[in-house]
Amino acid sequence: MGGEKQAISTFGEQVIYNPSRSDVSNLEPCSHEKADTRMLLHAADGVNQGFREIVARSVDTGVVVLSVAAALQFQSAELWLALVLEEV
Repeated sequence: MGGEKQAISTFGEQVIYNPSRSDVSNLEPCSHEKADTRMLLHAADGVNQGFREIVARSVDTGVVVLSVAAALQFQSAELWLALVLEEV
C-alpha cells in the first residue's frame, strides 16, 4: 500500500472513513463501548486491509498493555503507540 493512508473513526455504531472503502464489515456496527478496545479493533482492521504500519495515540496506560498483546498477533505489521503524558 505504498504511502497510502486512511483515516477511520467510529461515531456510536457508525463507521466514518476517508477515502471511502467498499467494505467496512469488520468494523460496523461497532459495539465496543471502551475506546481502548475500539482502537485495537481499528488496528486489526488496518492489518487485515494490508497496512504494515499502524500508529495509535493515547493517554491511557491500559492501551499500552493491550497494544503489546495485540502487536504479538500482528506478525506482518508494526504497531506504533504514542503515549501522551499529562502534566500534574
